Amino acid sequence: MTYGEDPSADFRPADLRDEGGTSTFTVPDRGEVTLRIPGRHYVHNALAALAVGATLGFDFEALARGVGSFTGTRRRMELKGEAGGVRVYDSYAHHPREIAGDLQAARALVGEGRVVVAFQPHLVSRTRIFGAQMGEALGAADEVVVLDVYLAREDYDAEVTGKLVADHVPLPAERVEFVADFDAVPSVLAGRARPGDLVLTLGAGDVTKLGPRVLEEQTILSEADTADLLERNRRRFVRRQWARRWLRWRAVVALVLAIVLLVAGIWLVFFSSVLTVKGVDVRGLQELRIEQVRGIAAVPTGEPLARVDVGAIAERVGRLAPVKDVDVSREWPDRILITVTERTPVAVVSRGDGFAAIDADGVLFRDYPRRPKQLPLISAEEDVDRDAMIEGAAVAGSLPAEIRGRVDHVEVESIDRISLVLRDGRTVMWGSSARSADKAEVLQTLMNAQPKAKEYDVSVPGLPTATD
Repeated sequence: MTYGEDPSADFRPADLRDEGGTSTFTVPDRGEVTLRIPGRHYVHNALAALAVGATLGFDFEALARGVGSFTGTRRRMELKGEAGGVRVYDSYAHHPREIAGDLQAARALVGEGRVVVAFQPHLVSRTRIFGAQMGEALGAADEVVVLDVYLAREDYDAEVTGKLVADHVPLPAERVEFVADFDAVPSVLAGRARPGDLVLTLGAGDVTKLGPRVLEEQTILSEADTADLLERNRRRFVRRQWARRWLRWRAVVALVLAIVLLVAGIWLVFFSSVLTVKGVDVRGLQELRIEQVRGIAAVPTGEPLARVDVGAIAERVGRLAPVKDVDVSREWPDRILITVTERTPVAVVSRGDGFAAIDADGVLFRDYPRRPKQLPLISAEEDVDRDAMIEGAAVAGSLPAEIRGRVDHVEVESIDRISLVLRDGRTVMWGSSARSADKAEVLQTLMNAQPKAKEYDVSVPGLPTATD
């Protein structure tokens, strides 16, 4: 047995109407139900009760009379009284979904009047997580007063107060107020409410104590001298009018000021001589010289810093063979910063009468007249293609330091037939660069287990071999 508003539910509300504090709906093929409490969440609760009762075999009309006689529970849209044409209700809602449900019910109750709500957030931890959602849910009211957080079992946190909720209420600023003084709230609510309105106090804390005090304030206001009341209303109206006018003019003044500042800022940054390039800083160099980088960068000194093409500078510096990566940025107010990452040699190859460094990506970038002792040589026949040489460089670059120090040279036959020739004459069939970390670990274990072997094969690390 299912219930809900989905068309496929066994118990669903058709022709739902909220009228005069009641909710009336029809359960298809069963009959009409009228609840004496408004609100869609109460309709859902009634559907659940009807579904359970029907499952247990009770007559639907008797079930409908039963739920129809229910008038609610304490602190669930509980009517606290009426004074000066204003009804005051109290509810325990303190979660965004509950707040939305009770405000929907209040809207059905108030008719053409307004809903004035006082909400007290409950617990610092809950407010920190749901504060924004609470504020958004309160936007369904016409006037909102937010109290400070009811601490209950938690400690005060200056960064998590009722203001966090108030700041997220999607209503005009004059219709939302954060009141930290608990005792000031009744008069604030009474001042905002008008005859025909509904005041709703929401929260799980001591906000429930406010209802009778709001009624007292409303009684005092209703018994006040009519002329005095009119005068106070007139003054309040005048203040609000001046506030609205100032808000409108403030926006215009702010807009004009923003435009002036924007134009001045554009001129200062892009066209004046105040923020021009006066120098170039270079960082990250190892083998390259600063003069080399500055020379090829060709940074236009004297040009406004904002108009310098940093992308073009980076492209020029990137043409230097030893440069693996380069970042060019503006250092306000007057300098260009070039940060270079140089290529790291993992091996050398023969080139002409000397040797050339090669990095793990297979890029040749530096010449040596003699072979560096710390770098292995990559050797290959002339018919070996470039992809195989790049793979050989990748193998050399992946070798841990303890193995690389033993390697005399790397022999490349093809992409997946790469061997290491150690300085003591032993050879290692490595294969491709795939799973090099596993191969290095297996090779160390194999060499320790069979130190006299002449040839090792770790091309398939799961099936290594060693031969004399």
